[in-house]
Amino acid sequence: MTPDLESRLPRVLIVDDELFLLRAYRRMLSAEHDVVLAQGGADAISLLQQDRGFQAIICDLSMPEVDGPMVHEAIAEHAPELMPRLVFCSGGAISRRMEDFCSSVGVPVLQKPISREELCRVIEQMSKDSASKIVHAQRPRE
Repeated sequence: MTPDLESRLPRVLIVDDELFLLRAYRRMLSAEHDVVLAQGGADAISLLQQDRGFQAIICDLSMPEVDGPMVHEAIAEHAPELMPRLVFCSGGAISRRMEDFCSSVGVPVLQKPISREELCRVIEQMSKDSASKIVHAQRPRE
């Protein structure tokens, strides 16, 4: 993919601790998206300190060491403009703590396995929402 074409594609950060899932997401999405992978929450937080240019962040909820709620907390504290672009995903039953967390913060949760169509729909909606906010922010006040 050429850098010019890549720059026009929606940028998506995928955060998961399982490498085979990260590779599957890349295969599913790379034809229509600029996909950036972070293996675990710590990698995602580190990456987001340097690069915030994502239209969507798809983050696994349950990961060892740095989990979804910790990623959420870091984004809320250091990059709050990205909060509306965050979506969690989960591969099964989640703990009561995670249920309580998800309902308290209002971040959508996609259930794995996630179809390509569902992922693309979510990313497209987030891209439209973030583009709309940029346009509104750039309009001069009357």
